Amino acid sequence: MISEAQETERRIQLFKDYQKTPEYQEKLLQRLQINDACLNKPEARGITWNLCARPDNPAEGCIFFIEMFGWTFDPRPQANPNHLPFMLYEYQKDVIRWMIDAIDNGHDGLVEKSRDMGATELIFVWIPLWYWLFKDGVNLLVGSYKEALV
Repeated sequence: MISEAQETERRIQLFKDYQKTPEYQEKLLQRLQINDACLNKPEARGITWNLCARPDNPAEGCIFFIEMFGWTFDPRPQANPNHLPFMLYEYQKDVIRWMIDAIDNGHDGLVEKSRDMGATELIFVWIPLWYWLFKDGVNLLVGSYKEALV
């Protein structure tokens, strides 16, 4: 059985390995290019705004918004750097698609999560922020409870 410290080290190493992949480097480059274009060209800001809003496909707009402008923070001392661009894994994209469908179609949802999955930031920060920026008249209520108290 591995300890929590060993599991943390394993996950940190997996992430460091992922940061060296061509896929991760390409995402970083795309992010830099879009941010640079938005800083220098008004028409790029409008195009980027529409790519984030995506009234035709809100979930994909939210995913684009997070991947191009989102940041996350790892408070652990061994995490270096602590501030990282929020690059979504496929399971996180699936959660975003599911949550936006639930919100837009008015049904409740429950997300069971474990640590280091990014669910807390998606649910409490990025999805509500996306709605606040790109959807008029949205009222979101988000809650959290420990399983033992439910």
